[in-house]
Amino acid sequence: MLASVVIPVYNTKPDQLEAAFLSACKQTLDPSSYEIIIIDDHSTSQDTRHLLDVIEGQASGCANHVTVKRLAVNTGLVQVRNFGAKIAKGDFLVFLDSDDLVSSDYLLKGLATMMSSEKIGWAYPNVVGFGFEQNFSPAEDFGIRRLFVYNYCATASMFRKRAWESIEGQRDKTVAGDIKWYEDWATYMSLLVKGWYGEPNRSIVFYYRKNVKSMMTRSPELALASRYVHWRTFVCRLPFMAGAKLNYMKARVGSETTTSPLDPRYYSRQALAMLLRQALKIDTPVARVKTRYLFYAIARPKKLISELVSLRFLPNPCEQYCGLSESVNYASSSFDEIYSKLSALSPASSSVLVGHYWWRAGGAEQVLLDLCEYLKEIQGRELLNIVVRGHGENSYFREQFSSVSLCTGILEELSTSPIGRIKALWALICIHKPAAIMIMSNPHLYCLTPLIKKYFPSTRVVDLLHCIGATGTLSWFDLSNYYKDFIDTRIVISETYKDFICVRYGVDESKVLVVHNQVKSMRLQSQQASARYSRNALGIPDTNVIVGFLGRLDRQKRPDEFLRLVESTQANSGVSYLLGGDGELRSTVEKAASQYANLSYVGNVKDAGGFLSLCDVVVFFSEYEGMPLVALECASLSVPIIAPDIVGFREPIANGEFGMLYPSCYDGTDHLKVKAIIENDLSKLRLLGPNGPSYVQKYHARYSARPGFDQLINSVLFGKPSICV
Repeated sequence: MLASVVIPVYNTKPDQLEAAFLSACKQTLDPSSYEIIIIDDHSTSQDTRHLLDVIEGQASGCANHVTVKRLAVNTGLVQVRNFGAKIAKGDFLVFLDSDDLVSSDYLLKGLATMMSSEKIGWAYPNVVGFGFEQNFSPAEDFGIRRLFVYNYCATASMFRKRAWESIEGQRDKTVAGDIKWYEDWATYMSLLVKGWYGEPNRSIVFYYRKNVKSMMTRSPELALASRYVHWRTFVCRLPFMAGAKLNYMKARVGSETTTSPLDPRYYSRQALAMLLRQALKIDTPVARVKTRYLFYAIARPKKLISELVSLRFLPNPCEQYCGLSESVNYASSSFDEIYSKLSALSPASSSVLVGHYWWRAGGAEQVLLDLCEYLKEIQGRELLNIVVRGHGENSYFREQFSSVSLCTGILEELSTSPIGRIKALWALICIHKPAAIMIMSNPHLYCLTPLIKKYFPSTRVVDLLHCIGATGTLSWFDLSNYYKDFIDTRIVISETYKDFICVRYGVDESKVLVVHNQVKSMRLQSQQASARYSRNALGIPDTNVIVGFLGRLDRQKRPDEFLRLVESTQANSGVSYLLGGDGELRSTVEKAASQYANLSYVGNVKDAGGFLSLCDVVVFFSEYEGMPLVALECASLSVPIIAPDIVGFREPIANGEFGMLYPSCYDGTDHLKVKAIIENDLSKLRLLGPNGPSYVQKYHARYSARPGFDQLINSVLFGKPSICV
C-alpha cells in the first residue's frame, strides 16, 4: 500500500463529510494503491452516524480500500490522527479533516515529490480557503528559520510514515488553562529535530473550509501565547536541526558526500571550488573538492590537471541544463527503491508520456500538439504531459495540451531540487509505466533514458528534434546525442534536419522519421482582414504597401531589427508597418513602436488569418528557426515572405518559392537588406506569393501530414521500430 488518507470525523455535516470523502476517492492514482480510513471520534449527530453507516455498507463495492472505525469515547483530533497512523498500511500519510478537500492529483503528485528524496519528511501543498472567506496561499520555499518563526505548511501535508513514527506522532500540549500550542506546527518542528525536512509541492491544492467558528477559535491574545509556548519549547532544540539542514543540502545537490557546515573543511572546499570555477571554468561540486588540490595548484599543477580530468562525475551539458552539479548516479539505490515501491501498480499499457520544456508558441510545439490530439482522438491513448517550466507565455498551447492530457505535471512545482525533479519524474514514469515516451526539449527525460531502457525495455522512446539553435551554442541535437543509445527513433520536421542528424551524428537513416508541421485551418479562419485588422481601423491608406512582422517578441525573433527597418524608411510615405506578438520584450517594443507614425503595434494576435491577410509581405529576422509556423501560414494565404538564409527557411523557400532569402549577418545591417528587397523586388515578391498554397497542400496540410502520423504511431510507438521513409 502506497498511501493512506486518514479522515477524522466528529459531528461533521453530512454534505461536507461526503465531499471530503469523494475528493479522497476520486484521485488519479490507481485506487488499489491507497486506502481511506475514516475514524468517527464518537459523534453524537445522528445524520453524521447515518452517513458513516452508508459509507461502511458500500465500502466492499468501492474500488478504493475504505475502512470505517468508531471510537467508544471522544478522544480529540490529535489522538484520532495518531490512531489512524497506527493502523494505516500506507508508506505515506495524509490527514484530511472531514470538512476539507484535496485536488484530484493530490496523491499522485504528492508521491512524486516525496520520492524525490528519502529524507523528505513531509510535502506541503498550495492552500485555497473557501466557504465563509476565500483566499489563496501558495506553498512557500522551505526554510528552517522561517518555519521556527511561523508555520507556512498546510494541515493536510503528506507525511512519510517512517518520519511520523520517528516522533511518535502528534502531541497535545496545554499550558495555563486554555493556552494550547499549535499541534501541526509542533509536528513539523519535531520532524526537523529528527533530521527530516519539508518540500513544497506547488502542483497540488488543499482546500481549507473556513467556517465562522474556525476563524474565531483563538483570540489574538491566545494566539500570541500559543506561539510563545511553541518558541520556548523549540528554541533549545534548534542546534539539533543541523541534521535536517544537512539532509536538505544533500538533496539539493543530489550528493551523498556533501560536507556538513559544521565541518571546517566545508569552507576551505567552498573556496577551492570557487577558485577552480574562476581559474579553469570548471564547476566542480564542492563535496568532491579535496584540500590537497590547493597544494597541487601551487607545487604540482600537472597532478591537479590529472585529478580534474579523472573527475568523471562532472555533469555533461544536458545534466548541466537540468541544474545538476554532478552526473546522475544511475547505480544509486534511490532509483531502484522508487521502482520497487511502484512496480506493483497496474500499468496503463496504452499510455504515452509527452515531455517538453514549456507551453511556448512555435512550429515544433504545434507538431507535438497535433501528435497528442491524434493520439487522443484517433487512437484513444491516455496522455501524461510533463513540462519543466509552467510559465510559458502562450495560454492557448497550455490549454490545448491540458485538454488532451490525462495528467499534467510541472517539474518545477514538484521539487525545488534539480536532482529532485529527475527523481520525481522517475516516480511518475514508474507509476504510469507508459508504453511510449515522446521527448521534445526536456533535458530531465533525456537524463532518465538509461533508466527507462533498463527497467522498461519495451517502452519506445521517441525524440522530437526541431531546431539546431544559434551559431556557437549547444542545440537539442547536441544534448540528445549524449543519450542516442537509449533513443529508438528521432522525429525531425524537415528533410534538411534529417540529413543534418544523419551526417553530423552518424544516426542510422532508418531511425529518423520526417513529420511535417501542420497548418491548422482554425488559426486561419479569416481569409480576408477582420474588422480589427483592416486598413480603415488602423488608419493605413489604401495605396500603401503593408509590411508585417508576427511572432514572439524575444531575442530569437529579433523585433529590434524590424524596428530599425521601420526607422530607416520613415521618408517613404508609401510603406506602412504592422507588428503583432507578445513576449519578454513586449514593453520595450511597445514603447519604441509608439514613436513611429507609420507603425501599428496590435499586441498579441489570436486571429492569425486576419492579421496576415492584411499584409502585402511579411518579414523575418530570426537568429534561428526550426520550421516557422507563421511562414507556413503566410504561404497558405499567398502572402510572400522575406527571411534570413538559415536552415528553417531555406528548405520551404527552395521547395515552395513563396518568398526571398537574404544573407543574414546579425551585425545590425540585416534591415538594410530587407529594405532593398522591398524597394527593388516588391513586384517579384507579389508574383511569388500565389505559389504558397500548393506547397502547403503538398507538405503541411492536415491530410498530407497524416501518413507521417500513422507511421509514427503504428510502426514506431506501438509496433516494431522499422521505418521506411
